[in-house]
Amino acid sequence: MPDPAGTTFVAVGRALTEAKVRERDLEQARRALRQSQKLEAPEPVDGRRGP
Repeated sequence: MPDPAGTTFVAVGRALTEAKVRERDLEQARRALRQSQKLEAPEPVDGRRGP
């Protein structure tokens, strides 16, 4: 039978690792979104497009 302290440690370690991976992925997605928003041409205030 596994040691309860070892099992708890593994579960906590895994949860922390998964949270860090999710946090990293979320930050990468946020950076990509900000970059894509920078590339979009702003629409004129009066709403007209082009000549």
